[in-house]
Amino acid sequence: PYSDVLTASDERAMADFLDAGGRLFITSPEVGWDNREDPFYSNYLHARWLYDDSDNLNIRGVDGDPISDGLTFSIGGGDGADNQAYPDIIEPLDSYATPIFYYGMTNDSCSALKIATDTYRVVYFGFGFEAIDNPSSRAIVMYNVLSWLEIPIGVPVDEPEATLIPSSFTLDAPYPNPFNATLSIPVKVVEKSKLTLLVYN
Repeated sequence: PYSDVLTASDERAMADFLDAGGRLFITSPEVGWDNREDPFYSNYLHARWLYDDSDNLNIRGVDGDPISDGLTFSIGGGDGADNQAYPDIIEPLDSYATPIFYYGMTNDSCSALKIATDTYRVVYFGFGFEAIDNPSSRAIVMYNVLSWLEIPIGVPVDEPEATLIPSSFTLDAPYPNPFNATLSIPVKVVEKSKLTLLVYN
């Protein structure tokens, strides 16, 4: 939708969730357009909306960024949703927000931000994730977003004397990226646990 993208009730629920230390991945080409004047947009997404249409569907990552380093893809065509009529151009409002993707080959048009405060973390795309034009890029982007948000990725399995759900569990970004013959996947747990890692594609 182009209006009521986030209702007042949506914003209150997300604000409460983030105030409690939540992690949020929000992705939409219309949140900036429709909610840019709302306090939630500036206070929690720490973003400034600039333009309603990037006029460019090519997305490029930021060198060295844990989410987007080395990534390029389109949000038009392929097997993506191909539904991005007016992807938003946004920019960081303050030091809590950092650009992670741009439209095209220059740093003039920011398409996505990561936001880190002492309380919560947010990844905000000014375009729809569903429009990424290939499954490999979608998988890598989602993996990197969840990793940066510190959302555990993995499937705990039963084992005698092992904790089923570790109290602290993180799966860091695989390296090197891209890889050839070998790939290292760092896993950190506090107590003895057995984890099954599902790897595909």
